[in-house]
Amino acid sequence: EELIAFGTDAHIGGENRSDTIILVHTRPDRREVVFLSFPRDLWVDIPGVGEGKINSAFEGGVNGGGPQRVARTVRSISGMQIHHVLYVNLLGFQRVVDALGGVDMCVPYPMEDPLTLLDIRAGCQHFDGRTALAYVRTRHQPCDTVPDFARISRQQQFLRAVIAKVLRPGELLKLQDLIPQLLGNLVVDQGLNPAELVYLAGLLKDVGTDNADFRALPTVPEGIYDSNGTFVSIVRAGQPDAD
Repeated sequence: EELIAFGTDAHIGGENRSDTIILVHTRPDRREVVFLSFPRDLWVDIPGVGEGKINSAFEGGVNGGGPQRVARTVRSISGMQIHHVLYVNLLGFQRVVDALGGVDMCVPYPMEDPLTLLDIRAGCQHFDGRTALAYVRTRHQPCDTVPDFARISRQQQFLRAVIAKVLRPGELLKLQDLIPQLLGNLVVDQGLNPAELVYLAGLLKDVGTDNADFRALPTVPEGIYDSNGTFVSIVRAGQPDAD
């Protein structure tokens, strides 16, 4: 039923494509975390493949080198060394949110999207896993002038709400017991273990949402001709901020 409702990778012309890519850069010594979002339709040079949309770098999936190829692509754009990779599929995302007990969110207007099955009212409310998944995936709202960036903004709003909840003193005490349950819904690289995540969470306990810096990769619009000779508008990585 979910495959019928949401579709599969085959429906969008590829075996495996990533829906969302976020680079998380932690600076525990300065109590800082930077979340850098990459538009999924960003046109990039994929190492070993050539030019294509960044979401196609995941071709091959978890067991076919997709995460490593995405990491190399992100490194080629950002210059940042990628130490660890975490992957979650749609069902895993729902289960992670439900394991956290849901998340409280405030939205400015009602939202509907038959493609993600989103149907929420305006105002503050509690999101369970299914609603949260629909909210972070929607990019067809009437106000979405640039859909990918509007969706990134909603994803970052959601992450702020998650951070605010997880780093509450009472929740932080539960984190050590909760992390194994969360990791059960994630695919992580072999070099990352639960103890590291618990230790990192302890270092970042004083970060809060004020010290969490959310950014989107700077881009520039460009036009190209596709294989059918049709002119299409794309975005490429632009010059990053000096800091």
